[in-house]
Amino acid sequence: MRTAVLIIAQGGDSAGAADAASFHAERITKQTGMEVRTAYLHSLPGIAETAAAMAADGIERIIALPLFMTDGYLPDKVVRMKLGLSPGAMSGRVSGGGKEADIVFTGTFGGRQKMRTVLVQACDANGASPERTSVMLVFHGSNGKEGVPCAEPCAGYLKERGYLTEVAYNEFQSPGVEEALNGLMRAGKDILVIPMFVSPGKHTAEDIPGKLGLEGSARVRSFETPGGPRRITYTHEIGLCPGVTYILKDLISEAFAR
Repeated sequence: MRTAVLIIAQGGDSAGAADAASFHAERITKQTGMEVRTAYLHSLPGIAETAAAMAADGIERIIALPLFMTDGYLPDKVVRMKLGLSPGAMSGRVSGGGKEADIVFTGTFGGRQKMRTVLVQACDANGASPERTSVMLVFHGSNGKEGVPCAEPCAGYLKERGYLTEVAYNEFQSPGVEEALNGLMRAGKDILVIPMFVSPGKHTAEDIPGKLGLEGSARVRSFETPGGPRRITYTHEIGLCPGVTYILKDLISEAFAR
């Protein structure tokens, strides 16, 4: 059965040169030889037309992989609707060009155990250590009652490594970025801020840097403590970490096993 992967991302202002969907699609193809295509909720190519084109091209099974940090309204309902699936459905069919293909839907990546490795690698890549560095994980935030289920588990992975770690939210939830930043500054260590977003966009390029007191395109600034000057370092989006590719490959393998 001819099978291909369809990585589905939010898109909009995040699609482009630093798009995580394209980044991971290329890596998965190089590592596995699988055919991988990308589609976007808020930009082109769109989800429904891409899935239909895959069926028309003779692909018999599409592994639809929602590239979102966590389950929620968009992957659970909107993305599935674009594929012709009902909310919560894990499989279905799509047609295009007089042909049909099975769809196998995977989960999201942020709640997976291998996020422990991804986060530790992000800290290591930025020269962080538990002795010298506190960590802030900044999530988008949710106005739903479920919040962001993967937030505390992700923070827990770093706490297990000895990092003083705080979760913050760009909007909808508390603590906000400024509140969490003030608390970590009082701890007197360098601060590593990791945006828990899939791809670059307005939130990560404008909102969060502004709340951190960063100017222009700067990713580092100093602040004073009783023990001397310390640094705030703002990393790239977690979705662009190479380690996420291995989580996506696990999701694909699990879809094959169904």
